[in-house]
Amino acid sequence: MATYGNRRGDASRSNESGFAKLDKNKDGYISKAEAKSEPELSKNFSKWDLNNDGKINRAEYLAAMAK
Repeated sequence: MATYGNRRGDASRSNESGFAKLDKNKDGYISKAEAKSEPELSKNFSKWDLNNDGKINRAEYLAAMAK
């Protein structure tokens, strides 16, 4: 899940857009089923699901992308 852009603002917008694309049902979370479309996310799902609720919220996704 590469993020492209030469400025931090560009990367932030790209990450927001990436989250929106992955959140297919627009419930504010990325489920395991939704994550399957992105191999890196699917592979790291449990690691990036910081509160272990079985879904990745926007803050968890943005934190993972910031690393």
